[in-house]
Amino acid sequence: KESVRLHKINRREIVYGVSDLLEEAVYFEKIYNEITVPSGERFTVQLSDGTKAWINSESSIRYPVCFGKDKREVEVRGNVYFEVAEDSSRPFIAVAREIKTEVLGTSFEVNTYGDHGRVSVTLVEGSVKVYAGERTFMIRPDQQFLFDTCNGRMEIAEVKAVDKVRWKDGMLVIDDEPFDELVRKLERWYGIRIVNETGIVFNQSFRGIFERSDDIQVVVYSVCKNLNIDYIIEKDRIILTK
Repeated sequence: KESVRLHKINRREIVYGVSDLLEEAVYFEKIYNEITVPSGERFTVQLSDGTKAWINSESSIRYPVCFGKDKREVEVRGNVYFEVAEDSSRPFIAVAREIKTEVLGTSFEVNTYGDHGRVSVTLVEGSVKVYAGERTFMIRPDQQFLFDTCNGRMEIAEVKAVDKVRWKDGMLVIDDEPFDELVRKLERWYGIRIVNETGIVFNQSFRGIFERSDDIQVVVYSVCKNLNIDYIIEKDRIILTK
């Protein structure tokens, strides 16, 4: 076990290293670790095979310290982006709620937040195979597999994948999304609760890009100005008012 090396790069990133001797030891018992990221934060981990995972707010990943010889399998909750190290002898498998994604080497995102009952897999590079129930789907770059867990509907949509995963670089992209979706994403992004006490149902759609470094007050001010409403900041929540 001394051959497992764990390097802390900074407070948001760690890297695993495993010696050849450890990987070849058939008697080695797998040890699992789990990283859970709270609201308002994100984290990066490089797994023992060289695969890199970006873990978004309110998300987690469970993984073995050292992968076995036949496959590389991890468990995902929430929103995680992977850049998978190529290994033709060991497929990389991400298990997430109702879906399982299998690749050999590629870049993709799994999103199981379940907003509106939907989970998804978005492909940036390479190709992936998605298993959902008894069905199997192959998706190409700039495609997104969508599974509606409420009615069982499955579909593949054309998307601009790089925009869908820009959160890993500290940018939240809002693309023609309704007010409720905007609020939920801002709550995760900044780790703060937003309460609508205006009594108004907003039907507007929103577009914009918010950086992690942007002050939440500046963001909320911009939203409220467009809606012609006001807001109050109260400890760990923001109250929208008339």
